[in-house]
Amino acid sequence: MSNLARSVVASLGAYERERGISDVERKAKDEKLNFAVTLLCRASGLFSHIGEHVLLDWDKHRAENPTATDVGRPPDLSREVNAALAK
Repeated sequence: MSNLARSVVASLGAYERERGISDVERKAKDEKLNFAVTLLCRASGLFSHIGEHVLLDWDKHRAENPTATDVGRPPDLSREVNAALAK
């Protein structure tokens, strides 16, 4: 979602500084920008949820099942990384 938001914003260019753009084009680009903001907010919510709930459940499951096959957690799945990504 965050990558899609980035590509949407990149495709808009610097339209807010263009003097020759029509109101219709400006509104269309504003809508695309709002869509990108919505995607970033959703991505932030997902990263927050992963950091606050999913990883806690994962740690709890690992503690309850010490004999389960555990290949370890990828480095990008830590609470700190997800908190940073959420911001």
